[in-house]
Amino acid sequence: MATVYLFDPGLAGYNGHYARWDQEFVGLFAARAIPVRVFGHQRFPDPSLAGAPVVPHFSQTLWHMDDRTDLLKNWDTYFRYNKLMTDELVALGAGRHKGQPGWRPGRGDLVIVPTILQFQLSGLVQWFNMLPEGDRPTMLCYLMGPAGCTAEDGGQKARIWSVDTARFYKLAFRAADNNAPGIDFFACGESLAEDYSALRGRTVEPYALLNSGLRPDAPLRQTDGRHALLYAGGPRLQKGLDLLPQMVRTLCSRHPDWTFSIQACSHVVDAQQKKLEAALKPLADRFGNLRLYLDRLSDDAYFDLFDTSDIVAAPYARDYYAHNTSGVVWEAVGVASTLVVPANTWLAREPARLGAGYVTFGDHTAAAVADAVSRAIEAPPLDRAGRIAAAERFKARNRRQTLVTQIAARWPALAGQAG
Repeated sequence: MATVYLFDPGLAGYNGHYARWDQEFVGLFAARAIPVRVFGHQRFPDPSLAGAPVVPHFSQTLWHMDDRTDLLKNWDTYFRYNKLMTDELVALGAGRHKGQPGWRPGRGDLVIVPTILQFQLSGLVQWFNMLPEGDRPTMLCYLMGPAGCTAEDGGQKARIWSVDTARFYKLAFRAADNNAPGIDFFACGESLAEDYSALRGRTVEPYALLNSGLRPDAPLRQTDGRHALLYAGGPRLQKGLDLLPQMVRTLCSRHPDWTFSIQACSHVVDAQQKKLEAALKPLADRFGNLRLYLDRLSDDAYFDLFDTSDIVAAPYARDYYAHNTSGVVWEAVGVASTLVVPANTWLAREPARLGAGYVTFGDHTAAAVADAVSRAIEAPPLDRAGRIAAAERFKARNRRQTLVTQIAARWPALAGQAG
């Protein structure tokens, strides 16, 4: 019987989007009685995910910085991690993993790579091209990070802003498109799909944004409230972690009739998590309108945190997020919240493209972000009816059936069960 293999080096725990996104695929195939096996990072703590067995195989996660000052470092990272990806997939097929039997997908099977970036994509394609031509599975790769370029002239050309990032993706596309068919690519959101399509020279379709906390079928709250979510995600300095204590002092005092929440949790209790807790817990005792969520939330609790928020802030550093995406933007748009984001970044361009409500800040300081939150409170740029309309348009384009239809068009085993 045809089998689905999920290869996800980023699946090291339950924080972030990895486990959430993998569970979407597991549920999709389990509902159709198609067997699924997940291959995650060696640190993944459990033997299964949503009922599917997990093999803790990969030794490296996905995120490696694109260094703009030491260009040789980018090439070193590219060669090292792509080679490692190839070697670990070859080892998997040969059964060289803790005495486990060999697993090598073959003809009629499906390989899904739920999240892949440029420092491992070429290694993945190389492994695929090493398989016997008559016994290759279908392989679908879901591209999450920025492409290193911006599509211009209606997608006819790509303006390069990171030469190495664009080059590394281009090399992977060329290796895939110039060899036997069987690989296809999808991009995280419509704007990235345009960028990747211009770079590849062939269409890269956007995938439904179910890797976030978006719930396409959930009803939208019709009335305004007084709740602002100031931070959501892993505790990272580039996400404005160090701004939070002063933001809390300012906003909780300035708007005593509003409730402010912070959600931050790491895979492990690291130095940043400890520092954050030490700074914020005394403030929760001082301000009755501050709510802290410093442990991992269930999917339902995480969604509820967004769903009850009227404002969602992303106090991120502009230099780091000039082109980087964030699921927080889509999660906020999907529940009709007003976003507070850094100006001149993808985080501001995306809600503008979607017709959603947003306010920007300039300087990456606690005062600037707090003032932007206050503007969103006192003079929201879009009323709730307008934000609901934007949310409905957005959710209509990001439904589970879209995911099923895309896979069925490329994998015959699902074609008869695509409903």
